[in-house]
Amino acid sequence: MVRIEDRPLESIAPKLDLLAIVAYQLQDPGNLGSIIRTADAAGASGVIVVEPSADLYDPQTVRATMGSLYALPIVRLGEEEALFRWFEALRAAQPSLRVVATSAHGPALFYEADYRGPVVLLVGNEQEGLPSAARERADIVAKLPMFGRATSLNVSAAAAAMVYEVIRQRIARGTNPPYGI
Repeated sequence: MVRIEDRPLESIAPKLDLLAIVAYQLQDPGNLGSIIRTADAAGASGVIVVEPSADLYDPQTVRATMGSLYALPIVRLGEEEALFRWFEALRAAQPSLRVVATSAHGPALFYEADYRGPVVLLVGNEQEGLPSAARERADIVAKLPMFGRATSLNVSAAAAAMVYEVIRQRIARGTNPPYGI
């Protein structure tokens, strides 16, 4: 018998190099699993899954994580207000925290912001994106530039591009050690 315990938000510790990814009400288990795998590969502090969402233990999610499901803290939240309270607690502990919401209609380009300090990256549902309450509590609402006909990327591809921009900036500015390929 396997017993799965839910982790509290506090299991994602506030620290100067915090990189937490919030997967907001994703519907596709493959996307959720891919985001968890990307978070692990990038050395993220943890992943927060805001429900209702794809099942964290759906076989497709587990397969897409390629084992990363067990490598970093993953927190499931049934109440988005708990996430917003966590933001405020993090801001009290780390005033340089940046909560970054992603949106195809964001006013800022993602790579123009400074990600050297603690970062929480919010990625939204495949159909609807992030709810307005999440965007309103963000410090930055950013987008990836789109030059072709496509107006957006798959949420897991967009999350990967954005996570690696955070890592790129941190390595370029000497705030993270270089990583292997």
